[in-house]
Amino acid sequence: MHRNRRRINHIHQRAARLLVILAAMTVFGMVGGGWGGDTDTATLHATGSVPSRVLSTAVGADLCPSTPDGVATDVNGCPVSRVDADDDGICDISAESIGPGPCAGEDLCGATVDAAAHDAAGCSRAQVDLDDDTVCDITAESGGPIPCLGADLCTGTTAGAAIDGDGCSVAQGAKTCSGASPDTDADGICDDRDYCPGTIATSPVDVGGCSRAQVDQDADNVCDIGAEGAGPIPCAGADLCPGTVAATTHDAFGCSRSQVDSDADDVCNIGGETPGPNPCNGADLCVGTVAAALHDAAGCSRAQVDQDADDVCDRGAESNGPAPCTGADLCPSTVAATTHDVSGCSKAQVDEDGDGTCNIGAESAGPAGCTGADLCPSTIAGASVDADGCSVAQGTVTCPGGSPDADTDGVCDARDLCDDTAAAAPADAKGCAYGQVDDDADGRCDINAASAGPSACTGVDFCPGTAAATPTDAYGCADDQLDSDGDSVCDIGADTLRFGPCVDTDLDGTLDASDNCKIVMNAAQANGDGGNAFAGRAGSDQIGDACDLDDDGDGYTDAQEAALVENPLVFCEIMRADIDGDHGVSILDLTLAAQKFGQSIPPAPERLNQDATLSISILDLTKMALVFTQNVSACT
Repeated sequence: MHRNRRRINHIHQRAARLLVILAAMTVFGMVGGGWGGDTDTATLHATGSVPSRVLSTAVGADLCPSTPDGVATDVNGCPVSRVDADDDGICDISAESIGPGPCAGEDLCGATVDAAAHDAAGCSRAQVDLDDDTVCDITAESGGPIPCLGADLCTGTTAGAAIDGDGCSVAQGAKTCSGASPDTDADGICDDRDYCPGTIATSPVDVGGCSRAQVDQDADNVCDIGAEGAGPIPCAGADLCPGTVAATTHDAFGCSRSQVDSDADDVCNIGGETPGPNPCNGADLCVGTVAAALHDAAGCSRAQVDQDADDVCDRGAESNGPAPCTGADLCPSTVAATTHDVSGCSKAQVDEDGDGTCNIGAESAGPAGCTGADLCPSTIAGASVDADGCSVAQGTVTCPGGSPDADTDGVCDARDLCDDTAAAAPADAKGCAYGQVDDDADGRCDINAASAGPSACTGVDFCPGTAAATPTDAYGCADDQLDSDGDSVCDIGADTLRFGPCVDTDLDGTLDASDNCKIVMNAAQANGDGGNAFAGRAGSDQIGDACDLDDDGDGYTDAQEAALVENPLVFCEIMRADIDGDHGVSILDLTLAAQKFGQSIPPAPERLNQDATLSISILDLTKMALVFTQNVSACT
């Protein structure tokens, strides 16, 4: 019996030692894995103090079944995730055990962000003071690691804004505006601090009293240039493209694709603020390119530089297009697939009746090479003609017996629209002499004139009987016929239509009768190319600069010279000689002029003229030869 009692005592002693070892291993993290380094449990490890939840003394009593294999647990079989879900060292409320950490206390703020500083209740600053203004949220569980105070009546306070004891900033109505500084637009910001007066009622504002619409009018998140603030939902940057369409993709400068590349051809508009969100390149010389049309690097499609698709570039074309055209088209609107010459002119465009005699003023000789100047257009197909393009039926030979030529003007009576033409008086193809269609010889056709006469009068003469050599307006009226007393007030019933000595259409102080640009105000009457003839240069006209598309008369329009960064007011011999507009003087330019050699202007085009004379002569070709092969970039 004594031996048995000693054996029992020995077993008890061994069991007690085992329990002590197990307790020590638990305290120092040797059971269920090492301790997690949580600062809230450091005291427990160092002192061995026992938390409020007591470890089970029964080996093998699992309080957390279903723990996955290989996960560290405490002696009750509980992992950290089961007892401290946010792993902040504070035990979850209702946790079954203290875990391998172990945790301590009761966590009033679950889901604390990893590594966030927290107080003994497991609450971080963001969980008790959302707007970080040191005033606790009304529902705060505790004061947080840097204790907040009070109860916040104004959540969402702007960072750094001054607040009152209730956590409200001035923008949130912390003080009442009154006296010399009221709150006129009722946005919560007193007028003396309101950078954006006139805010629409109930619109959210920032601390400066600015609503979103007042700092970002097109709502593209890029602040308007000069905006007073960033708004309640802060915008950024400076908007170079105001008016962006809602919800349109844009770049950091607030520019959408359509605002910098209006025809969406990947070539930036000239003067585009930025390249846009899908960067465009270059400078678009041809705006309005049809969608998806092939174009060149200058943004020009074929239709924009060669409208009649005859492979000859339009005169003044901005570029050569994607399938390069050449030359300068003197005959636009050539019918598709029609044979034409190097000037882009078909047979029908230079010889309408197909009689081999060129139309008067024909731009070129065409592919079949017509000659002369046709005085009788509309000759019947196949009829024999003389050198002037006139058939027998058009009065080129002796009139048949049944249709004599009573006034001997060379036009048979059957076709003569002007009987009794004076003997030896020149007549046109319709038998009309100058005096029969323009009795006062002012260049304006008489009312109901049968034709234009041999000198081709124009318009309709509202004032017959004008004194010889007297200047008239476009309606054949001289000053004294409209304003007999010369007081610049038109006579009652004066026969004119806003032209004449008593009218100043553009109100620039110069009456229309002598105004070199009647529809645009130009008091100075500047005319940059008006003196070209006196300087021995071509391109002289009487059109004022305000209306003149080519102020210096060198053949390149002001817009074209601006695109080339050239001075549109300085005459350039190279530009004048560059007839086909390809930016250089070539053999083609000389050929175009040579084709009209010896002709007067008109019918030869004025653009071919290089000097102050009114015919194409050796002087013109010589001037062109002097700048042969030169490029317009050499102009100054």
